[in-house]
Amino acid sequence: MTKQHFSSKKFIDTPLIRLLVLSIMPGTKANRNAGAIPKPANRNTFWSRGTGWYMMALVDVLEFLPENHRERQKLVEILNHLSAALLKVQDPKTGLWYQVPDMGGREGNYLEASGSAMIIYAFAKGAKTGWLDQSYLETADTCFDSLIKNLVTEGEDGYPNLNNTIGGCGLGGNPYREADYHYYITEKKVVNDPKGVAPLIMAAIELNK
Repeated sequence: MTKQHFSSKKFIDTPLIRLLVLSIMPGTKANRNAGAIPKPANRNTFWSRGTGWYMMALVDVLEFLPENHRERQKLVEILNHLSAALLKVQDPKTGLWYQVPDMGGREGNYLEASGSAMIIYAFAKGAKTGWLDQSYLETADTCFDSLIKNLVTEGEDGYPNLNNTIGGCGLGGNPYREADYHYYITEKKVVNDPKGVAPLIMAAIELNK
C-alpha cells in the first residue's frame, strides 16, 4: 500500500511543480486513473478529483498504518506537501477547488464538488489526527460551509441537490479521450452524483466528530 502512494507521488509531482514552483523530483510513470500525467508526459492537466482520491487514501491509510512503520513519516510528509499545494490553488472567493485547480481563471473551468469535498475530508481528518497543522481544520470547516452555500441548491421536490460533480473521466477508448484541459472541462456534470455526495457526507461526519 505504501509503495502505491510513493508511485502515485511520482506522477502527481510534475503538475505540482508547475503549481508551486517547488523542487520536487518529477516522475515518468503514468497512472491511467489519476488524471495527473498520463502518457505522453506533456499531458499534465491537474484534475481535482484525481487529487481528492489520493488525499483521501493518504489519510485513510495513515489511520491504520502502524506507528512504527518505516514508511509512515514519508506518507505524512507527502500529505503535508500536497495539502500546502492545494491551499495555493483555492478559489480566492469561495475557497473551493476548480475542476482543473491550477487554471481557475480560464474559460470553461468551474468549481467542482467531488474534488472539493474529498480535499475537505482529508484536511479535516489530517488535522484532527495531528498529521496536518490545526489550521487545516478551520480551512476544512470554512470550505465545507462554502461548498454548501455555492454548490447545493433546493430541488423542485424540496430536497437538496449537489451540483457541479463531474460524472466520470477516463483515458483512451473510442473516440479517444485526451487528458487535456478541454477534455476535463467538457465532460458531463451530474447532479447528485454519488462520487460527490459520498465524500460530502464523509466530510460532514469527520467535521462533526
